[in-house]
Amino acid sequence: METAITVNDVRLRYETIQRKSLLNPAAWRQKRIGPVDALKGVSFQVRKGEILGIVGTNGSGKSTLLRTVAGLMSPNSGTIDLHGNTVALLSLGTGFLPEVSGRDNIYLSGLSMGFSKAEIDERYETIVSFSELEDAISRPVKTYSSGMYSKLAFSIAVSLETDILLIDEVLSVGDLRFQRKSHAALENLIMDKNRTVLIVSHNLGELQRLCTSVMWLEEGTVAASGGTAEVLEMYHKKLAEDPTNLSYLDPPIIQVESGAKAIRLHWDAVKFAEDYRIYRKENLPGAQWSAIVDGYDGLEYEDVPPSGEISYLYTIRARATNKNGNVWSNYRAGVAGKLEKETGAQTP
Repeated sequence: METAITVNDVRLRYETIQRKSLLNPAAWRQKRIGPVDALKGVSFQVRKGEILGIVGTNGSGKSTLLRTVAGLMSPNSGTIDLHGNTVALLSLGTGFLPEVSGRDNIYLSGLSMGFSKAEIDERYETIVSFSELEDAISRPVKTYSSGMYSKLAFSIAVSLETDILLIDEVLSVGDLRFQRKSHAALENLIMDKNRTVLIVSHNLGELQRLCTSVMWLEEGTVAASGGTAEVLEMYHKKLAEDPTNLSYLDPPIIQVESGAKAIRLHWDAVKFAEDYRIYRKENLPGAQWSAIVDGYDGLEYEDVPPSGEISYLYTIRARATNKNGNVWSNYRAGVAGKLEKETGAQTP
């Protein structure tokens, strides 16, 4: 199969600077605190159409590697060959000039990806429409909220389709409605067999579902690479032994079915979870979540709420254990349900 990316013995070192003093601006001065070896001889190949997930703890070199592959950073040694492919980096903290308008940033981003002005012209209206920023597109980007910024960055990346897509911790952005739209658009890009994708993410469930292979970076070196399930299992064991790790579990995707006698909950299995906790609250302003079942090891549960007349919200959290004790997933948005004469499925 055709090779899309070849990275050979890439090393990148940069100097770090500490500023003093924050409390006394008159005494501010810069102090060099030594070089950081961000990448230490990283080598790998990615075939055309492959989806490579990249995992690693904070500071392992994941984002630096993507920026280097994208051409935003130059390695001190080693080579990167994209074999003539165009490349785009989707990283919401990178790439815009804050003083110029959203419109100008669309063109600057497109030109930096290798598109001509005519090609950007053809896609311009699609980008603006997808971003939902028609009223703000002529304003300087520095006036945008973080949500507006992320919408524009995402819309450019998914509309200016390149041969290689580099995704840095961005699998959905914006409010819940835009998240659903952006997630669907991004998955369409990722699953295109002619597109090569590198995904940096802490979301192991997404990587398990999307990736054809995974590479684990640790302190600037490749700790392991290979099959998705095998490498994620190794990485999970590392995380379970890491006392600084807070959460690496996905929130379960929950569905609610309201019946005449009970409300039936069912949810997807969360990779590496040991058991689950089920929460419920009244679907009323000011209502508080309360745990109704703890340590549950199934994926289905029937609940009989205190009142059959009130609509309730439910959510599930996954649980695992590391050296610090319990590690919990985030909450998934709850789903309203109440006792009914006829059963009807409701989804988030």
